[in-house]
Amino acid sequence: MYEVQQSISVKRDGDGLEIDLLVVNDKDTITIECKSHLSVDDVNEHLEWLGKIKRRLPRYQEHRILGAVAGR
Repeated sequence: MYEVQQSISVKRDGDGLEIDLLVVNDKDTITIECKSHLSVDDVNEHLEWLGKIKRRLPRYQEHRILGAVAGR
């Protein structure tokens, strides 16, 4: 991984995303959601918007999108 970005806000076509941590290499992009109290709903929400990443961040269109959550 050669690129790490924190606290990203993206708005495109009237829909927005907030990404706590984005980690990128030549082929993969990992979005990491950080929560102080992680719940199943948080995981499900993260999974849902993983499908929106390529539309909201088209520069990663050719990347494999991976997701992770972190919490206590």
